[in-house]
This record gives sequence, structure tokens and C-alpha cells, in this order.
Amino acid sequence: MANEIAVLFERLLPEVLEPLLHQALADGVRRSGDQGLHRVCASGRFSGPQTADLLAFCRSQELSGALLFAEPDVLRVLYFRQGRVIAADSSLLFERLGRILGREGVLTKEDSDAVVHLEEEQGLLAAVEALPADAARFALERRIWEVAISLYFTRNAHFLIVEGEPELGGLPEFDVPPDRLAMEGMRRYDEWRNAPRTARGGVPGGCAQQAPCPDPARGSVPVL
Repeated sequence: MANEIAVLFERLLPEVLEPLLHQALADGVRRSGDQGLHRVCASGRFSGPQTADLLAFCRSQELSGALLFAEPDVLRVLYFRQGRVIAADSSLLFERLGRILGREGVLTKEDSDAVVHLEEEQGLLAAVEALPADAARFALERRIWEVAISLYFTRNAHFLIVEGEPELGGLPEFDVPPDRLAMEGMRRYDEWRNAPRTARGGVPGGCAQQAPCPDPARGSVPVL
């Protein structure tokens, strides 16, 4: 039985999931499994508040790699180094850097759309290089928080934990404790759950723990 489980996680799962892992991670995690495959060490289904358990597991295991979340047509990734969250990625339009900065008033709508187009057509690094350094760092860190918080509002999504050294290709790394993400996500989830039903609306945005917007910036940061 032990050998069968080893084959499942070391070969069968990585082979079957290769298209998904390539789409979600590209070259963001070093392939450390057999035959040049990713090493998948855990997988399963989760809902909302169970996000805290997944974050705690990655912290306690001092994960270096990625925690990947999949819903129909949606992929989100939290990257870890030694149990700390260093970056995030998302396939959702409203979690693109340009949209994050546009919501905060850091970019005009025209510049926001231009940065979104760059990220979708040329990749994240191109979008980062088009922004002032402080605005890019703010948006990248904000995305970590927004991705983590959004997970508390998912239902019956799937997760994968992939081991391997993260390779972000020159993008800045952050050092966000998973327990802070977990507490903030639970706080926002409790606020939403306890609000009057007529006032709930969609998934709440914003976060009390993030760095302030770049200054001077609001409304007039030029795209390089």
C-alpha cells in the first residue's frame, strides 16, 4: 500500500496534473520530482475557513514551494519559502496588478488598463517593469493579501501543495507570516457572515494588515 501511495504522488498525480501545474506555476517552482516532474506532496478539497488549516500546515512544515487553489476557470497560487509567504499569483482579472492599483486610486483607468494588458500579454514581470518600484511592490504585496482572503469565500475548491524551491524570475519577494493571513481572512469572513443578509453583497475587499499605498501616488502614477 505504501508503494502504491508513493507512485500516486511521485508519478501519477504529477503526470496527470502537468498541464494544470504548467499553467498555474510556469517556471515559478523548481521541478524536484522524478523524471523532471513537479513534486506534489498533498492534494484535496476544501471550503472557506479550512484555508486557515492549510496555511498553518504550510507554516509548520516550513514549505518551500507553492500552495495552489483551483476552481472552475480560476487558479490562485501562494508561493512559500521556508514556511513564509513570499508571493502570489491569480488568473482573475480583478486580481491583476493594474486592477489592484486602479481600485486604490494609484493608477488612472487608462494606465490601469495598460498594465492589465501588459500582464496578460507579456507576463507579470513586464507589468512590474512598467510601474514605479513603490507602486509595483505595493500591488504585489496587496495581491498576497487579496488572494489569501478570497480563499475564505470559496466553496468546494481543490488545493495542491507542490514542493520545490520558488524561482520568481527577478520579482521581489515578501515575508508574510501565514498566521497573519489566516487571522485577517477569518476576521473578514466573520464580518461578512455576521453582517445582515441584505448588506452582505459579494466578497469584501481591503485588508487592515497591508502596507499603505505608495506616496506620492494617488491618481497620477505614470506607467513607464
